[in-house]
Amino acid sequence: MKTTETAYDRAIHPHLAVWLVKNGMDAGDIARQIGVSLSTLHRWRKEYPEFEQSLKGGGDMIDTLVEGSLLKRALGYSYDEVTFDWKNPPDGDDLPVQTPVKTVRKHVQPELSAIMTWLKARKPKVWGDKKNDIEDRVAYFLEGLRETDED
Repeated sequence: MKTTETAYDRAIHPHLAVWLVKNGMDAGDIARQIGVSLSTLHRWRKEYPEFEQSLKGGGDMIDTLVEGSLLKRALGYSYDEVTFDWKNPPDGDDLPVQTPVKTVRKHVQPELSAIMTWLKARKPKVWGDKKNDIEDRVAYFLEGLRETDED
C-alpha cells in the first residue's frame, strides 16, 4: 500500500521550517512534524531554495543566540536581582500592588566548561581533544612568538 505525503506549499512550509528549527528540531524531527519522509525533506531542500534558506536561517539565528549565551557564561556577567513585596492599597478596594523592596547587584563567575567549549570550537588546533594536544599547544605558542618577533 502506497502512503501519500504532504505536498510542498511555498506559502506554509518555509515559515513552518523556521519555526521548527527555532524550537530545536533536527531534520528527522522536522520531517515527522511536516508529515514527510526524511528523503522528501532532503529533496525539498534541493528543489526549493526558499525552504533550504528557511532551514539555514532559522538555525543561524538560534546559533547566534546560543553563541552569545555561551560567551556570556564563559566571561561571567552581572545582573540586578530585585526583591518585590505585595502592598495593599490604602483604600482596600483594589488588588494588592507589587512594589520593589531592594535591588542587589550580583555577579556570575565565568564557567570553566563554557570557556573550554568556546575555545575548542574557536581554536580546535590549540584546545581540541587530541592525543598530541601538548605538542600542538607548544607549536601554537611558538608560532605566536614568531609573529611577535616579526612585528
